[in-house]
Amino acid sequence: MVALLGVGYCTLFAFYGGYGLLVQRKVAEIDPANKAFALAVVAGISALCITVANPLGGLLSDRTKSRRGSRVPWMAGGAVTGMAAALLLIPSSSIPVVAATACLAFATTNVFHAALAAIVPDRVPRSQRGRVSAAIGLATVLGWILGTQVVARISEFPALMLLGLGPVLATVLLSLFLGASPESDAASHSSPARLSGLLEAFDDRDFTLVFAGRALLTFSYYLVLVYLLYILQDYVDRPSGTSGVEAVADVVAISGGCALLATLLGGFLGDRTHRYRFLALVGGGVGAVALLIPLLSNTWSAFAVFAAVQGLAIGVYYAADTALATLVLPSSGSAGRDLGILNIAASGPPVFAPFAAALIVNSAGYGSLFTVASAGALIGAVAILGVRRVR
Repeated sequence: MVALLGVGYCTLFAFYGGYGLLVQRKVAEIDPANKAFALAVVAGISALCITVANPLGGLLSDRTKSRRGSRVPWMAGGAVTGMAAALLLIPSSSIPVVAATACLAFATTNVFHAALAAIVPDRVPRSQRGRVSAAIGLATVLGWILGTQVVARISEFPALMLLGLGPVLATVLLSLFLGASPESDAASHSSPARLSGLLEAFDDRDFTLVFAGRALLTFSYYLVLVYLLYILQDYVDRPSGTSGVEAVADVVAISGGCALLATLLGGFLGDRTHRYRFLALVGGGVGAVALLIPLLSNTWSAFAVFAAVQGLAIGVYYAADTALATLVLPSSGSAGRDLGILNIAASGPPVFAPFAAALIVNSAGYGSLFTVASAGALIGAVAILGVRRVR
């Protein structure tokens, strides 16, 4: 179970990281003079699609019955459609077409994400969610590294084929495993989620605080990450002879390597102490401090230090976040729907952030991104501090 969930999250976030970088490159090729604003438009349209697709995909999987379980059909549909939509990016020659293909690709892969996330509360005992959370965190970071490395080193069409096939193959593996399990899925619960109650999970205080903390911490991280290519091209004094895309690959490798180590440590501590709230708080606080480093210096060495410290912070946070999310769900019968809502806090910021980043960069420059991002991470950490049901 842990190995297959790891494969699912690794391939999903390889797609997110690689495809997101390809979208940035495509936008810059089509409209280099207005790339910041154009990317914000593409991201905003995609964000609207994600906002609907993630909780709706989770809700539909809550109510689905099939021989392979309630989650697999939506994983399969999201993976295949997402791959097809991603390939449409290659011939795109205008910003509206890029926006349409990105919207479809992100929306359908978020249906996959919602169904995948619901497997944890469906199948994993509460006492074991710490180690599963750490494994998912490792897979997430590894996937992001792989996705960006593939795009940085392989041409567009083969890269998209590799990125898109990953979730499809993960669905096949999980289908074989889940289909052989005698345990019931959330679709067989006596009180499945209702469409009319899509937002009723926010009546639960702890759920709302975890959502707010995840959204703010993720937003602060992606406020910089979604513009990483442009920051490394226009703001950081990178080594001579190193292109912007190559610099992105180097930064992700540094940050990801540190995140992998921190996730292992955070998973061990979470499993031993079950202090998931505390670990998430530490990750958010350290991340807020790390985001101030590039503000103080725009040298390549300073940015490498930032990437390392930020990676450590994200690793600790990821080690606790998945477990924390599953432990504050208001009802097991609506696990898919409610995790789909929580996933908006993770998948929405990467596409909302360019809007805010464009406003900040155009009015105050790239350096100001780090101040705003640091403040967001600090507020997100404080929100997590208010959770009561989990230590």
